[in-house]
Amino acid sequence: MTNAFKKSRKFDDLILMYKEMADNGYTRSNGEFIASDKVYGDLEPHRHKTYLKKIFQKFNIKTLLDYGSGKGDWNKKIDEQESLKDFLKLDEIFQFEPALNKIDKKRSDCSICFDVLEHVFISDIPYVIHDIFSYSTKLVVINVACYKASALLPNGENAHITVRPPMWWKGCIDTVSNNFPDINYSLIASNSYTKATIFDDISHQEQI
Repeated sequence: MTNAFKKSRKFDDLILMYKEMADNGYTRSNGEFIASDKVYGDLEPHRHKTYLKKIFQKFNIKTLLDYGSGKGDWNKKIDEQESLKDFLKLDEIFQFEPALNKIDKKRSDCSICFDVLEHVFISDIPYVIHDIFSYSTKLVVINVACYKASALLPNGENAHITVRPPMWWKGCIDTVSNNFPDINYSLIASNSYTKATIFDDISHQEQI
């Protein structure tokens, strides 16, 4: 489906800044420097693995698009046991990360997007949400941070350039989902790094 929304000029400008951070590292607001080999290294979905397992079982999710995946390694063992891929019983995972030139964006049972949308310029939020939905056949799970980041962009701005409350994000996703009435979606809105508001899955058709 053709994207119903347009990108602003800020969209590509920000990707260039995130590429610069990946190549050269970045500075935190407290002055600490983070070297390039430490940038985008966390597998963010790991923090919500129990919820993901429950919802993936519900929809029989076997293929996954990790939209904005960073360097996250789905095959690395978690808790010294099994990988997150095995824990969630996934057969195939595709990773899309424009800041690292990962372009394996393929239609899958589920699209997930963790710790991404708060890094997107506000005018481009609908475009990105639409793109996330367009690569899913069953389910979309979005996690967004509703607080300032410790990281700074190369231009000195906070890396979380779009900080809004959970219901604002829910409204954005509800609106875009109108174009994908049969796709279920769930929002995990993080109020802090350790606390989140989880909106259970629903589809636009169910809301109607």
